[in-house]
Amino acid sequence: TIADSLIVNGSGLGIFSGNMTNLVEGPTYYVRAYATNSKGTAYSPTVTSFKICPRTFDVIHTAGLNGAPVSKTVTYHSINTSISGKAACWLTQNLGSDRQPTSVNDATEQSAGWYWQFNRSQGYKHDGSTLTPSNAWTAWISSISESSDWSAANDPCNLLLGLGWRLPTKAEWTSAIAPPQYWTSVSDAYKSVIKLHNAGTLEYSAGGLSNRGSYAYYWAGTQYGTVYGDYIAAGSSISYLSKAYANPVRCIRDAVTITAPAVSNVNFPTSGMTANSAAGTAELAVIPDVGND
Repeated sequence: TIADSLIVNGSGLGIFSGNMTNLVEGPTYYVRAYATNSKGTAYSPTVTSFKICPRTFDVIHTAGLNGAPVSKTVTYHSINTSISGKAACWLTQNLGSDRQPTSVNDATEQSAGWYWQFNRSQGYKHDGSTLTPSNAWTAWISSISESSDWSAANDPCNLLLGLGWRLPTKAEWTSAIAPPQYWTSVSDAYKSVIKLHNAGTLEYSAGGLSNRGSYAYYWAGTQYGTVYGDYIAAGSSISYLSKAYANPVRCIRDAVTITAPAVSNVNFPTSGMTANSAAGTAELAVIPDVGND
């Protein structure tokens, strides 16, 4: 109501607009329009909610740290949207991807990003012929048999991005598909604000690449059963798949949560050593809220 924060903007009929300033990441902001005349104050029927989301942010991924399969720096993009049923920040590219997809059938590794088996922290890169890492794959359906949703300790969004990012739940994916979005195909999902596309999957037997450029599978953080996890077949349905498949993931954030930083091991190359000194390097992968030493 006008009993608390308000912006006064002119008089008369027609379109009016205003700027909300000094906003920060984290809170959900709720806004409605109002008008006042001699009879009293009227309000818009619906309260609009939104969050301030980082349009871009850089993350350093280090091979072997928090499940990253290779080392690289990625510029991620995110957007405020209520497709999950409430205001939240969503990535508009896959975790581990170098860029957003350029089309619904973009079959490049750069847009596909990395792949994860259900409730496993290790991510996998596939360049079309080679799986990286090649020695960590959990093969066959029965080898991942556990009664558990995806835990926060294994959530790749939490591990690799920090700051409150996590996997979407089945309910959130269900809301995204439903009206008013009403995704009936992956083309609808690609045209949406989060730009899902046909990034494919890695087969459960040996991690072979399948359907990149022709089909979309994205994990939810919710399990269907002990050997199956829920996933979205982008744009059309929520279904379930063996937990031993590896799918790409998208990340969602409700609020900014400060977590402990993630730092790589220290490397002391012999070229940096003298008779009484050694030069060491380490890499900060997840940004904390204060400085680093």
